[in-house]
Amino acid sequence: MSKTTSKKELEKALENCAKEPIHRLGFVQPHGFLIVFSEEMKIIGVSQNLTEQTKYSFDKLMNHALSNLLGERQTSFIEKKIDELQAGEESAYFKAINPLRFFLEIDDEKRPFDGIIHKSNHGFILELEPVDVEQVEMIRDSFYQINKKSIIRFQNTNKLKDLYRIIVEEIRNITGFDRVMLYKFNKDYDGQIIAELKREDMNPFYDLWFPASDIPKQARELYLKNWLRIIVRTDYEPSPILLDETIKDRPLDLTHSTLRSVSPVHIEYLNNMGVGASMSTSIIINGKLWGLVSCHHNSTKMIDYSTRMTAEFFGQLVSLQIDKLEQDKIQYDKLEKQTLTDGIVESLNRERDVYEGIIKKGSSFLKLMNADGFAVVVGMGSERKTLNVGTTPTHEKIWKIKDWLEVNHAKEVFSSHCISDDIPDVEIDVTICSGILSILISKEDNSRIIWFRKELQQSIGWGGKLEKVVYKEGDELILKPRNSFAKWNQNVECQSQEWTESEIDTAKSIQVKVFYVVTQNMNEYRWLLRREELEQQVQIRTEELTTTNEKLNNEVKVREQIARQLQEGMQLLELTNKELEHFAYVASHDLQEPLRAISSFSQLLAKRYEGKLDDKAKMYIKFIIEGSNRMKSLIMDLLEYSRLHRNETPHTKVSLNEIYKNALKNLTIRIEEANAKIELQNDLCNFLVKGNPIKLTQLFQNLIGNAIKYRSEKTPEITISCIENETHFEFAISDNGIGIDPKFADRIFILFQRLHTKEEYEGTGIGLALCQKIVEQHNGKIWLDKEKSNFGEGTTIHFTLKKTA
Repeated sequence: MSKTTSKKELEKALENCAKEPIHRLGFVQPHGFLIVFSEEMKIIGVSQNLTEQTKYSFDKLMNHALSNLLGERQTSFIEKKIDELQAGEESAYFKAINPLRFFLEIDDEKRPFDGIIHKSNHGFILELEPVDVEQVEMIRDSFYQINKKSIIRFQNTNKLKDLYRIIVEEIRNITGFDRVMLYKFNKDYDGQIIAELKREDMNPFYDLWFPASDIPKQARELYLKNWLRIIVRTDYEPSPILLDETIKDRPLDLTHSTLRSVSPVHIEYLNNMGVGASMSTSIIINGKLWGLVSCHHNSTKMIDYSTRMTAEFFGQLVSLQIDKLEQDKIQYDKLEKQTLTDGIVESLNRERDVYEGIIKKGSSFLKLMNADGFAVVVGMGSERKTLNVGTTPTHEKIWKIKDWLEVNHAKEVFSSHCISDDIPDVEIDVTICSGILSILISKEDNSRIIWFRKELQQSIGWGGKLEKVVYKEGDELILKPRNSFAKWNQNVECQSQEWTESEIDTAKSIQVKVFYVVTQNMNEYRWLLRREELEQQVQIRTEELTTTNEKLNNEVKVREQIARQLQEGMQLLELTNKELEHFAYVASHDLQEPLRAISSFSQLLAKRYEGKLDDKAKMYIKFIIEGSNRMKSLIMDLLEYSRLHRNETPHTKVSLNEIYKNALKNLTIRIEEANAKIELQNDLCNFLVKGNPIKLTQLFQNLIGNAIKYRSEKTPEITISCIENETHFEFAISDNGIGIDPKFADRIFILFQRLHTKEEYEGTGIGLALCQKIVEQHNGKIWLDKEKSNFGEGTTIHFTLKKTA
């Protein structure tokens, strides 16, 4: 083994250290036993010390029932507890049932053990720790009083520093460790001792810092999963875990193990520190490792499981209380800064020149950011302007900083507590400026506010000199812990006080608000420049509008006169329509009698002179009879059409199923004559509308009748379907008849419009117009489906009826 100090080898050693699988080392601390068992309650792994201290050999244990070791009663007890927990809310380490009491025969004597069960990647792990029953019972009896007193102390403090002191006092009271420390991480995971309680003869660690590499990343991750870790004695000889052949190629996961052996490097670290035993409890806030309660003892020290869980509980309780007090402080600071910010912005809103207004509020801007100076840098190129307050670099240096920000952080809030590292191209006297915080307040002229902080000379006390020793063991580089933890001071230069998260958030808030004020101010300035021009334009436009207004007034008078004439015309038209409707009704009604006479006498004439008339006379009489019949049909349809406009009784709730049945009943003879097949695709029993049952029956009868009338040589097949939506029923009546050319879609609903001669198909051209009028009177629509209708391919007519409320 040789020593090396190469930088490259040091980096490699740190990398190797971070990769060490500390949760899968395959060893346990020898003060207890570890047993791995399957869901079938068979032993599949044990710690070697179990085979050494009991009468059972490895062969007698492996793949044998757990009851062979613990007995039937204790094994059944474990199985029952596991079943109860797995049936409910299962956790990785079964804290709800731990610890369990077991007895194991050692040296022909049954000895008590605390049993801790948890799950792992190979089934279940049972860890057995020897326990002093009387002492544990005594601790459990006083558990409530101890916790009650501690909880009251935690809750009654409203200062973080007092809370830090209380936690180390309470942990030391219940554990008896020689030294208890509260260890807090910074953002880089360097840790500082912020509270300590120790034996008087021990060297203090209070206020000392320890580098992040002392607790590497994988160890911090383990502290997030397992809140507590204990080392009973630092001079222990680790006991290997012996696994069954079927699983030994996969290391046992000891994440939640209490007996887990730790890294040899950490043991050496503790030995160099003079520690004989240790225990650590995590402080976790919002899912992040905030710090640790670290306990040291100069000699071997065993803490029973119940006491450890009390310490862990205190750690969880303190995590909540620290979070509360920190949030209280953050909210107080936020409110204070918000109040100051709102006052500044309100003042700027009253300023003609916002940038000058910022300078006027210079003391407030400095106080807000706890800065030594600040500058407002405005414009670009020859238009540059710099306004500054307090201690700041020269204007030339300020513009160099601004130019760098424009390239690297154009829109962001930028902060640095060491510009000699972050902006090395700008050489500035650190006694004037070591840190900056910058925000953009106008995109239009790239204006910025830049706060400055002077160098904060400080000496940081570390727990030992910050140097690493690396050894090469074969081909592997191994990091060795430092030998001394005596205080070592590091002088920090060229750095300002760091900008806090609260200050950066405040800067973002100022950026948004001042950005708005500056933008508003610029808009007002531009408006003032254009105001005179606009006023002139307004005057010219006013004169133009006056002239136009006179013309419009005349136009309005003319239009009002036209509107009156239109209104009178509409009234006259409405009166005429009513007279025409009345005339159509009277005419159609009065013409029926002479038509009946013409038809009757024509038929009598043909009968009386039967055999005496030549063919031409017979044809004339036939024309008279057919013409009078067509005239009669036309008059009946006109009479029916005119009735649609006459007053009628109010609409009532109607079943569409009944309407459909009545229509089919009225069409029975025509359906049978044509051998038509009619398919209704929906059950209409629950389909209700508000309407006139007679008119609705006529609607269905006309549409189905048309489908029968205009049939082709094929047997008529008529399909009726209905879609129900939120407000309407939409019907579709489809047939396989002669069809309609889609170009006539708008004509077929016009009165007297026929697409065929009377010789081809009977009809008056009123039927579909009548259907349209009925549908419209029921707040619906009717139309031809152009996609499903074509000449020779059949017809589909859609119509809607409004649902009853």
